[in-house]
Amino acid sequence: MNSTSHETSRRTETRQQSIRNFKIKMAFQPIVDIFKHKVIAHEALVRGEFGESAKEVLSSVNACHQYQFDQQCRFRAIQTAVALHLKSQLFVNFCPNVVKSPTLHMQSLEQLTNHFNFPKQQLVLELTESEEIIDLNKIIQLRQYYQDNGLKVAIDDFGSGYAGLGWLVKIHPDVVKLDMSLVKSVDTDKYKKAIIQGIIITCSQLNIMLLAEGVETMMEYWTLKKLGIRYMQGYLFAKPKLGSLTHTLAPLPPQQAHNRHTA
Repeated sequence: MNSTSHETSRRTETRQQSIRNFKIKMAFQPIVDIFKHKVIAHEALVRGEFGESAKEVLSSVNACHQYQFDQQCRFRAIQTAVALHLKSQLFVNFCPNVVKSPTLHMQSLEQLTNHFNFPKQQLVLELTESEEIIDLNKIIQLRQYYQDNGLKVAIDDFGSGYAGLGWLVKIHPDVVKLDMSLVKSVDTDKYKKAIIQGIIITCSQLNIMLLAEGVETMMEYWTLKKLGIRYMQGYLFAKPKLGSLTHTLAPLPPQQAHNRHTA
């Protein structure tokens, strides 16, 4: 092995060891009310100590350490949000399958928010659809604990994973986040439009906040807006910022000008 390869290998091992030791940071991406063109919340997204992506970080976490890693992510998200003086809602992902006891999980969360003096009402816990739920009854119990304590629950990646509409029936989320696979190229896909229209009607009738994530183009934006979606998240508005919040948004071009440009 030459010196360059050795140095690369050493750096890789250092980074992986850093992740295994839970030396992580948080990036924050804004959630936008497009009717007001205003940031109303932020999602905390895990990054490595050296800026590694969430995918790289998660792939380096051993299965037997998932619970501790999940706790550390919440700790770091709230700690950083408080340091940045976040006053709006904070969306935080969590892995329901690693929770062994809903009661102890809730006690841990209570201790964490109290430690940082972070209002629980600002916290939105995201359940991801990309992971199959092993014990749905445990998740329903967790949902009840959250509701009783003023926390909100979101279903992340909706429309891409295992659960679909069944989660709406059993979990009663406060927020549903449309997966970017449904959002991507929605302006040219009649099937995606029809599916999203159905989800909009369902969420409206159940008083669930519907949020489209992964919005990247103006045509996706205008199509979703025309369909009736008020809340969005994606690179069109802002990329995640490491250890920083997005407070203001750049103006978007008017629809007429955009249509002339793309004609």
